[in-house]
Amino acid sequence: MTRPLRLNTLGQFFVEREGRRLAGAAAQPRRLALLALLAQAGEQGVSRDRILALLWPDADEERARKGLYQAVYALRQEFGDEEALVGSRDLRLDADLVDIDVQRVRAALARGDLAAAVASYGGPFLDGFLLPSAPEFDRWAEETRAALARDYAGALERLARAAAAKGDHVAAVEWWRRLAAQDPLNARAATELMQALVAAGDRPGALQHARIYEVLLQQELDLPPDREIVALAARIRSEADGADKDAADAADAADAADKADKADTSAPVMREPAPAAAEMSAPASASAASAASASSASSPAPRRTFIAATFLALAIIAALAWRVVGGRSGTPRAVAVQQVTREAGLEVDPALSPDGNLVAYAAGPEDAMQLFVRQLGAAARPVPIGVGVPGPLRRPRWSPDGTRLAFQGAAGIYVVPALGGTPALASDPGPLSPNTGIASFPAWSPDGARLAYVVYDTVIVRTLGTGATTRLGVIEDAHTLAWSPDGRWIATVSGNSAFLYGDRYGARGTGLGNLAPSSVLLLPAGGGAAVRLTGSELLHTSPEWLDATSLLIVAGNGSARDVVLLRIDRSGRAAGPAERITSGLQVHSVSTWPGTGRAVYSVLARNANLWTVDLPADGAPASLAAARPLTSGSQIIEAMDVSPDGRQVAYDSDRSGNQDIYVVPAEGGDPVPLVTRPGDEFRPAWSADGSEVAFYSFERGVRRLFTVATSGGTPSMARPADTLEEHSPDWSPDGRRIVFHRNPDSLRQLYVIDRDQRGAWSVPRQVSRSGCIGGRWSPDGRWIACTLLGNLKLVSADGAETRILVTPTDAPEGALPAYVRWSRDGREVLFKGVERGGASSIWAVPVTGGQAHLLLRIDDLLRTSPRPEFATDGRRLYFTLAQSESDVWSMELRR
Repeated sequence: MTRPLRLNTLGQFFVEREGRRLAGAAAQPRRLALLALLAQAGEQGVSRDRILALLWPDADEERARKGLYQAVYALRQEFGDEEALVGSRDLRLDADLVDIDVQRVRAALARGDLAAAVASYGGPFLDGFLLPSAPEFDRWAEETRAALARDYAGALERLARAAAAKGDHVAAVEWWRRLAAQDPLNARAATELMQALVAAGDRPGALQHARIYEVLLQQELDLPPDREIVALAARIRSEADGADKDAADAADAADAADKADKADTSAPVMREPAPAAAEMSAPASASAASAASASSASSPAPRRTFIAATFLALAIIAALAWRVVGGRSGTPRAVAVQQVTREAGLEVDPALSPDGNLVAYAAGPEDAMQLFVRQLGAAARPVPIGVGVPGPLRRPRWSPDGTRLAFQGAAGIYVVPALGGTPALASDPGPLSPNTGIASFPAWSPDGARLAYVVYDTVIVRTLGTGATTRLGVIEDAHTLAWSPDGRWIATVSGNSAFLYGDRYGARGTGLGNLAPSSVLLLPAGGGAAVRLTGSELLHTSPEWLDATSLLIVAGNGSARDVVLLRIDRSGRAAGPAERITSGLQVHSVSTWPGTGRAVYSVLARNANLWTVDLPADGAPASLAAARPLTSGSQIIEAMDVSPDGRQVAYDSDRSGNQDIYVVPAEGGDPVPLVTRPGDEFRPAWSADGSEVAFYSFERGVRRLFTVATSGGTPSMARPADTLEEHSPDWSPDGRRIVFHRNPDSLRQLYVIDRDQRGAWSVPRQVSRSGCIGGRWSPDGRWIACTLLGNLKLVSADGAETRILVTPTDAPEGALPAYVRWSRDGREVLFKGVERGGASSIWAVPVTGGQAHLLLRIDDLLRTSPRPEFATDGRRLYFTLAQSESDVWSMELRR
């Protein structure tokens, strides 16, 4: 019976409907976890209470049940058949509609069809899938993974012994070989395979496996050879030598009469015995496959033995940690997934070396990251790189010959010897940059003679030998360049640079992991128009060339991010849909190098909730210790605004799977959803009379301005869609105008729209001329405060005048203004930034200019506030506190 839905949990984790892989609700981690629970339970199902305890451990009961309700509803909608997921108290998947691989394995085992069970086992259960906010689920998944692996191993062993009992030693070898591939370091599996090979008449193959096992033991566990394996290899070698001697004696006797009258003038032929396993020595970097080839080539065994031994070596090495996360035929599969860094805090921007043995990465606090290089698969200490260069240091990139690293620092792009040395500044924006900005996001040309980088939104190529520069083009919010191996293309990302790097043009370190879409484009390295590869509705970032015709990229939304493969045709366009390489890993960035068969990636986990603190009446700074949370649980809140009467706070949150708008009482209590559209909604702003909230959402990948009544109802778009974005709205005091910023050119500018008596909005009119973002109206409506490049500006409502209150040079404690608010009396402008030491802080500066004074310093190392947004009602400050963790991982890529 053909079933319309397929749930794959063994090896790669995904859902298919009629052969098409689902990438919406069914690809979000918590909903995938729900499907995993139901898949394992089968017809018995799982109680809702059990699901809540495993998937929403930190949420109160009402919020958890709502989350489960939304997950079930979303999955049914995605499946296209509500009967596929059924049940009231207990939930289950209908086996008549959903083909579940783990249930196929269990059914085959139950009826004794071991071969069918083994054929259905595609790899470890939920391989590589983690749900950081639900430790009990991860524990359940690990236990289930181990139990299924034991069942698989038991089936293989029974098949092997049954084949041997029938005298089919060739079949027994194949079953034992699979078991050894599943657990390459299992001495008993290695012994059984060696004995089966001997029984099948392949003594050289058995000895070859002993050598492979020794290399794996030394490389993976740094242990000496196993005594039983050494002893068995010695016995096999002794028996082989005895058999060879008997055969040689018989041949000599048969030839004796013919050779008696001939003088033997040939030199004696000495056959050097193969070394014992205990005597074999190989460096840690030696390839067992190479050892197999070399040994077999010198062996007198028949060609079939050479082929079998070589295949065995390759199979065992490739299956060292058999973690299959592959796609259709020809798609790379992720195997041997290993954690590279384990330090607390952030390790990001991993870059794989051209030989695939080293990884460079950035680590430390967001605003003070440093660079390190370390060996993969080794316990060696990381080597610091770029010491002495003003930071933060980010985006290390290896030269094609592996001898140098390019990276970005506070003054631009630097180049440094790969294992340490004196960095040299390699970037020079020169006259080609239309605006101020620091060179960022370096990429080497395939010949290592040129560097491409971005200055503001301009992509520039510089020849290192001559210093000559060429401007390739302007791409909005361009970042993360990657030069193709054939030199034809430079891949770049447009939009949401803050997801990877934080805020480039505001406070240092702001916004890492920012929730917003982005798209990947190809820019012809010789000049010409850029070609768009991906849509702009979701996140597409961190392009890396796997070869000249395919890219690895990180794709997804705010709650589900994975590595996918995108194939490229000769015209630079996508040659088919993206193919998923990983599942549920929450990838932040990825790096590979053509020909290495390996990739490294970082995983970022974030959590941010809303907090508030009272402002002391005497004007002294508030204490973070006195702050209290208004929200809790696993979610990311970015922006907030206080109602005019100070009784409610509106904020955006991804608690339900995508970013929606909620309202919570200012004194604390249960949040109430205000806007829950299918897309993401950001930066709510109350109107002066409290009757409406403005926000922006993405329509076809472009930010669009919406308004909604606070009493409820359907949001309405303020303006018909066009090609320019509408970002960060704020109402004028009279409620008739809204200011926002957009990108008409390479600078962000403020625009104002007016609403007439009928409720229609006017055409946007530009009010800033020198660039500004995040505009906020003064209480009297005369000024709009805003920021850009660390400057705090006041722009008159008619655009006729601009004043600068704070510059980067006079920012207190180096806290570059990144977001602004007004005091209730309009006498001061409040701003937030990140100080030189890494603490976030909120300040107030007189509107007439002068000394800024501190309102709050957020210097808790465990609870940081990297987002720039904050709000105030004059009595309290509202802001987010976040916890972030990221580590570097590696994986092998096998087709």
